[in-house]
Amino acid sequence: MGSAAMTTYSLSSTSEKMKLNNKIEDLQKEAPKTSFCPILSSAENLAELYEFLTAYLGSDKHLLVVDDHVIVMAPLKDAFKIASGLSTALTENFYKNHTVLYYRNPCTGSLLERISELKDTSRSIVRLDLKSSLYAVEDLFLVRILEQISKEELSKFLETKRSSYEKLSYELRLTVKTFIEESLSMSRTSKVLFIHRNTLTYRIQKIHQITGLDIRNFQEALQLLTLSYFV
Repeated sequence: MGSAAMTTYSLSSTSEKMKLNNKIEDLQKEAPKTSFCPILSSAENLAELYEFLTAYLGSDKHLLVVDDHVIVMAPLKDAFKIASGLSTALTENFYKNHTVLYYRNPCTGSLLERISELKDTSRSIVRLDLKSSLYAVEDLFLVRILEQISKEELSKFLETKRSSYEKLSYELRLTVKTFIEESLSMSRTSKVLFIHRNTLTYRIQKIHQITGLDIRNFQEALQLLTLSYFV
């Protein structure tokens, strides 16, 4: 793989932020009808990651290196497709310790602010040693709250509940994730998972039986969501 030219931007000073903002504005001028939203990717070797993403996307036109992350300026309508594709490709190419962060909803405020938010969220993921590699920023509000909890309290909670959550099959973990994403709605979750409502009820009962937590209860759903980050 040939070496790709890599210009690094930073959020460390006002002048550096202006340079990055000017670059973002140039990209927007080239595609005025496109609503861009940033996707953050990170891995252990930044230069290698940049080369990989350049090859994967076909060019580095929409890549921005911001401090120790690579940002993909993606059309909002394709954000999930691009983010999930990137994460899968990175996994298949042995980038085990990588993170891909994207926005599910339209970006509000400036894109510079959204990039800063992505970087802060990425640092939270690293500090808490979360186990997944693909995240929607909207799903990680709880992560920022968890950072405020002492490590001792968090460890105590995980020690108490982790073993039971680990017994959940992939199917049941997917049910947990989807049920929470669909705001604890039985009908919407059934549609997303393409299963009958009775099947969903059975799965929820099974989750309760294994973990002792009823996902239909908001407080207990939060506990299951927390466990999903760490297992």
